[in-house]
Amino acid sequence: MKSYYPTGAHVNFGAYTDVFVRSKIILIMSYELRLGRVTAF
Repeated sequence: MKSYYPTGAHVNFGAYTDVFVRSKIILIMSYELRLGRVTAF
């Protein structure tokens, strides 16, 4: 299992529908929102 995710968030959602992965993406998105850069979108 890879521990990094692309900032474009263009991942295969068929293989990344884990609750753990989704919560990690949300953590990364909230961290980027803290920095003031919305790079997930």
